[in-house]
Amino acid sequence: FGHARPLLDIERLMPEFRDHFINLPAADAELLDHRAPYFGEIYAWFAERVDVVAFRLLKRKPLTAYGLHNDEDLHVRPDIRRMQIPIYADEKTGLLLVLPDESHFGLLAKRGDNFGDTNPLLSQHAWPENGLDQVDDWYGDDFDGQRAILESFVADFEDLGSVYTLQLGRLHYFDTMRRHTLANLWSRPRLTLVLDVIENHWLRAAMPWFSAQDDHEHEHEHGTSERT
Repeated sequence: FGHARPLLDIERLMPEFRDHFINLPAADAELLDHRAPYFGEIYAWFAERVDVVAFRLLKRKPLTAYGLHNDEDLHVRPDIRRMQIPIYADEKTGLLLVLPDESHFGLLAKRGDNFGDTNPLLSQHAWPENGLDQVDDWYGDDFDGQRAILESFVADFEDLGSVYTLQLGRLHYFDTMRRHTLANLWSRPRLTLVLDVIENHWLRAAMPWFSAQDDHEHEHEHGTSERT
């Protein structure tokens, strides 16, 4: 599959989100029931407690990064919370990069109008550019050299925001309305299980950092670890 693979079939999807692009194309019912039963168990555990909006796998190819963005697809409702579980990754080479702002105004103030030219990871375009992020082994025989270049972009980003590693198999949450990206410096594709749920009383009691009154200072309490 490409960047994202929805895992929920049409019957498991909430009616109001069946046509939302993050859930298309819908999976067939056999996927969670028979071909991926462990994912089915994870989904069922959450579905017993909260309304699940989306349940997907995301893939990031080696030596690539998303364009800098916030998750505007969550704007359809103010109470949707997005969390992620890295399931196939190298913890030290999958880096979450987060800016302190929801807009580009902070970048404009610090880097000027052409801030994207100062670091490709500040651009809205994926890295590498011109569609190469969708090409397997785009770096050819120069993996180490291209990795060093991407590492230099990450180091520069750290002067403007925060860089985190995400522990494998652990649930992570951060405010996805803040501008962010993820860089995969590993030699293999990185796979992440992503869940979108609607905040309710159980979620607020069990995981208070998901509150609609989000407090960025909770990051370390819920498992988002700083880069070491």
